[in-house]
Amino acid sequence: MFNLTASNNQAKQGDKVTFTATIKNQGQANAAASKTQFKDGNTVLGLVDTSALSPGQTVNVLFNWYTASAKKGNHTITAIADQPNTVLESNEANNTRSITVSIQGNKT
Repeated sequence: MFNLTASNNQAKQGDKVTFTATIKNQGQANAAASKTQFKDGNTVLGLVDTSALSPGQTVNVLFNWYTASAKKGNHTITAIADQPNTVLESNEANNTRSITVSIQGNKT
């Protein structure tokens, strides 16, 4: 299970938007520590350490995006768990979630 939420989907330029990626180990074995990557389109915003997870365990990974230099308009923010594919999984396709954040302001 993997979910992604934003503290503000209609932010002004200069606002801080906090993203929460909720990651659950749905497997039967322990998942090693890895990283969760946050991207705006193709631009990497950050890489956050993600703790090891026992079977069934859930962890929240937080990332703060400071939008002062973000252009106005819609931004597709994507979180990718298990970077760079540290944990062997039967379904690697469930490691990505995206959310749209609209930035309002004067910068283009």
